[in-house]
Amino acid sequence: MIKLICEAGKISDKEIVQYEEELGFLFSDAYKDFLKNHNGSELPNNYIDIPPGQGACVSKILPVEEIESCIKIINDDVVTYNYFPFAADDCGNYFLMDKGGHCIYFYDHEYMGKEAITKITGSLDCFLQDIKPVSLNDLPMPQGRVLYMNEEILNKFRSAGGQKK
Repeated sequence: MIKLICEAGKISDKEIVQYEEELGFLFSDAYKDFLKNHNGSELPNNYIDIPPGQGACVSKILPVEEIESCIKIINDDVVTYNYFPFAADDCGNYFLMDKGGHCIYFYDHEYMGKEAITKITGSLDCFLQDIKPVSLNDLPMPQGRVLYMNEEILNKFRSAGGQKK
């Protein structure tokens, strides 16, 4: 599993129950166990595959107290009726967990409803294991093409990985 940094702290069973009541749904046992040790974390320089043939960076695991505001940001009843955001990337997309089970999905903010959702894996543990660390040297550079990247994000990536500008 990739190393989690800047953890927001631990959370008690009582606090978890309180958030479940506020949100109106129950968390899976695996997610509750995770929250007890990692209630919010940043993930440096990583990549996760999103089928078919796509991928993303998981920038942070959301602290449980941010879930409600992220549900409001998503503002898609089809999505938030069945899923809740528990992690985010740097581009406005979210990683969702289904409310009735344990599966993990990618939510693309450029779409709505079921078109916005892609299943990644069947459990939180598999999701965490599938996140791979990367460095700038690992990124494939297409020959004869120009690669555009937000300079602020690139510099953040470089500083976290110790790369020279």
